Amino acid sequence: EKPAHQVQLSPFYLAETPVTNQQYRRFLDENQNHPKPKYWKDERFSHDRQPVVGVDWNDAMKFCEWLSKASGKEFFLPTEAQWEYAARGTERRQFPWGNDKPTPKHACFGLDGKRGKPALVGQYPAGQGLFGHLDLAGNVWEWCRDAWDAKAYEKRASSLVKDPLVTGGDQDWYSVRGGSWGYPAVSLRSGYRNRSRAGLRSGNL
Repeated sequence: EKPAHQVQLSPFYLAETPVTNQQYRRFLDENQNHPKPKYWKDERFSHDRQPVVGVDWNDAMKFCEWLSKASGKEFFLPTEAQWEYAARGTERRQFPWGNDKPTPKHACFGLDGKRGKPALVGQYPAGQGLFGHLDLAGNVWEWCRDAWDAKAYEKRASSLVKDPLVTGGDQDWYSVRGGSWGYPAVSLRSGYRNRSRAGLRSGNL
């Protein structure tokens, strides 16, 4: 996540919460041949208002492609820079809600991996970001569009880059952000970078 550096972003919208099972079901209903997410029928993860889990990077991209065609508007996974701007706001916040350390009132995190589960979206108003987003920190790791490059920030630190997006790097790995219900508080920081294999279908992701 270092060195700290500035980027320039074009205007964009980011969904208020992660995509829910109910929203993802519409995609599956219209794409009968697309594989259902891992854990789709697991009671821990299948409530309509829980964030959908068990989708890999390609599943997430397919969902965005479908939504773009269905709505007539362009939808993409956020870039790391877009995600971090939504989480930091204009005040360089350490967490979406500010600089106070995470507590159970801010986000869903640190739960037992075998018994815990993601919360219904929007249940943590104290964790709301500057622009109104909920669940940016905790609940589930969120896929970003960028291929993983551990040195991406180092490479762009010497100049002001507009709308950065890593398309090189390791194409088997992609960036994920935000921490999750099964991860510790440190992963909730707005600047915390993590990665996942493109084909991983996890209950934390």
